[in-house]
Amino acid sequence: MSGGEVRSRSPSADRIPADVALELAEGGDLKGLKSLCDTLQAEILELIELIDQFHQSPDYELTVLSETSPTVLDEIAEEQKSALSKELADLKREAAGLQEKIDNLIGPGETEIL
Repeated sequence: MSGGEVRSRSPSADRIPADVALELAEGGDLKGLKSLCDTLQAEILELIELIDQFHQSPDYELTVLSETSPTVLDEIAEEQKSALSKELADLKREAAGLQEKIDNLIGPGETEIL
């Protein structure tokens, strides 16, 4: 043992500083340390779960794709823009068709959708 440190009896810990070992040996705030340890373990598990959720999300896939191919975000944005333009044109055609039906039922110019 080197000065200031005591060998831990726990196989998972290499060394405990002497002042902590002495405090524990004297029945120091063991409950406080146990509570802290439990809290840290719970937070670590929560972070691991959040990381796993992120790795399964489309956001992570997009992040990885954008790192491997810098133009992928621009390509995806362009595809979405094209799809939205097509949807808008379809909706305008549908609105015009509905306006025509309304005009036939009510009369032209009394109610307009567009």
